[in-house]
Amino acid sequence: MRSLRIRKCVLGLVAVSLLLIRHVILEPPTMRAQVSYWAATYGGRYDDAAWTINPTSDGGCAVAGWTRSFGAGDDDFWVLKLDQNGAVQWQKSYGGYDDDAADLVYPTSDGGYVVTGYSASFGGLDAWVLKLDQNGAIQWQKAYGGRDEDETVSVQETLDGGYVLAGETKSFGAGDWDVWILKLNASGAIEWQKTYGGRGEEQCSADPIVQTSDGGYVVTGYTASFGAGYSDVWVLKLDEN
Repeated sequence: MRSLRIRKCVLGLVAVSLLLIRHVILEPPTMRAQVSYWAATYGGRYDDAAWTINPTSDGGCAVAGWTRSFGAGDDDFWVLKLDQNGAVQWQKSYGGYDDDAADLVYPTSDGGYVVTGYSASFGGLDAWVLKLDQNGAIQWQKAYGGRDEDETVSVQETLDGGYVLAGETKSFGAGDWDVWILKLNASGAIEWQKTYGGRGEEQCSADPIVQTSDGGYVVTGYTASFGAGYSDVWVLKLDEN
C-alpha cells in the first residue's frame, strides 16, 4: 500500500532528521527580529522515519512515524514528544511482530494524542488507531478493516469529542482502492463508515479530511474512476452522517 511502498524506498536511512525554524515575534522599541533555529536527529542503529509533525499547546511538537531501532518487531509505530527546543520529553514505540507504521499524530483536547496508520501485526493489514494520554500511555487501541488491505492516513478530533478517520480500503467499496471514511466515538467505537469510489483507484491525500462548521466534512484525494484523465483531483463534501 502507499505508505508501505514509500517506506521500502527509504534505504540507508539511519536516523530521523528534523529541522524546525521558529520565528520570535518582533519586539519594540527596536523592532529587530530575533530568529532562533535548531536541528536535531532522532533514531538508533537501524532505519527510522517520521511522516508527520504537529505543534502542541505547550510550544513543542509531536512527531510520529516508524522505527526499526526500537520496539517489538519489524517496523513499529514511533511517537516522540519534543519541547520547544527539540529535546525529547518522551518517546515510545508501539506494535507487534510485523510491520506497523504511523501516518499521523493529532493532539487532542484532553492533552493527549490520537495516532493513526496501519498494522500488519494483528490479524492482517488493517488501519490501526491509538489514543494516548499526555505521557504516551495507551488509553485505547483498535484495528479497523476487512479481509484485504486497509489503511487510515489521517485523523481529526470532531466537535462531539469523537474522531474522524480518512484513508483507503481494498476490503470494502466498488473497485480497487476506495476512499474510506470512519466516524468514531470518544472510545473508538465505529458510529459509521463509508467508502467512496468507482471501478478504478481512489486514494486520499496526505492529510485529507477537515470537519466543517456545519458538522460535515471535506475530503481531498484523487480518482481514476471519474474525471477527464487517468488520475484527477477529487474533492468530496460530506454531511455529518
